[in-house]
Amino acid sequence: MSDLPASARIYNNNLLKFYDFLVHGISDSFIWRCPKPNLVAWYRQHLGKQHLDIGPGSGLLLRETLNQQQLSKLVLLDVNPACLIQASANLSEWQPQAVRASIMQTLPLTEQFDSIGLGYIVHCIAGTPDIKGAVLQRLAELLTPNGVLFGATILSASEPFHSATARRLMGIYNQRQIFANQTDTLAKLETMLQQAFQLYEIKRIGSVALFAGWR
Repeated sequence: MSDLPASARIYNNNLLKFYDFLVHGISDSFIWRCPKPNLVAWYRQHLGKQHLDIGPGSGLLLRETLNQQQLSKLVLLDVNPACLIQASANLSEWQPQAVRASIMQTLPLTEQFDSIGLGYIVHCIAGTPDIKGAVLQRLAELLTPNGVLFGATILSASEPFHSATARRLMGIYNQRQIFANQTDTLAKLETMLQQAFQLYEIKRIGSVALFAGWR
């Protein structure tokens, strides 16, 4: 997997065994101060019948959401094949279609979706807020007329609401190119959403911005 960006390369089979515990068990609650139930609730609020999930991780958030909801179509998209394999296995009862692709390039998708999930992806996209905003605009084209793109992202350490521990960890992650959120302020996230969608919503919990945009 040497061809992967640093933000995706770290998710090998060994790390994925502990991903949910490290990220959703420890980091969400004690570092980012946005416990996992908030993320699951955001999924439940916005999930549509035909759903595209980008960067699904292990599939945990989707699985906990789908315990109470049904889908007619589920597509998982990631540049990392290890993530696709694990998420597909964990979500096998919903018969997901796995697509290996990068959101930095034209996607090999022709259908439209009622919802698109971007859980903890925006803060990993390398580049300026303008580059990230362009990604959101391209993804918006894959939505049905009333479709919604939603997700969660960790905001820049320059924002005043982070804990000292969150700032230190973000510094390490940015240095190692796992994160790329040095300029991802709340105001710039709002600008990205304004440019890509007719309607949008942002809800901040701790270091995390939960967002949604409608065509």
